[in-house]
Amino acid sequence: MLFFSVLPNARQTYLRDRVIGVSLWLNGGENTITTEDLMITLVGSNAYAYGVSGDTSVTVNDQLFFSETKLYDLGVNRPIPPNTWVELVVYLDKLPYDPDYKYLTGIYVKNEKGFLKTVHIDYLSVLMVK
Repeated sequence: MLFFSVLPNARQTYLRDRVIGVSLWLNGGENTITTEDLMITLVGSNAYAYGVSGDTSVTVNDQLFFSETKLYDLGVNRPIPPNTWVELVVYLDKLPYDPDYKYLTGIYVKNEKGFLKTVHIDYLSVLMVK
């Protein structure tokens, strides 16, 4: 798993109601990536504008829960060939199971069990309302 987190000293805060989504470019290098190999999750907080390990301020039915969205749910409908860059855009309002929260505090890319290949990520951007 690769986790990107907003730091406590960040100049920018990412209010949930101002964030449209997250964009990133993905490449498997010499490997093919199937539509089930990776998941992307956006993480938030009601208590902090930055990532805090163990933050339990956002729960659903007393469970800490942020949905893991597989590539096929992000519009990737066939395997990504080797040495090919693909842009992924995760729109917050299109995530069916995510809870409400005040701040976007992190993004993680998680591999499916058994997928242990190199993945390149570039141009990670938070898309915001002007």
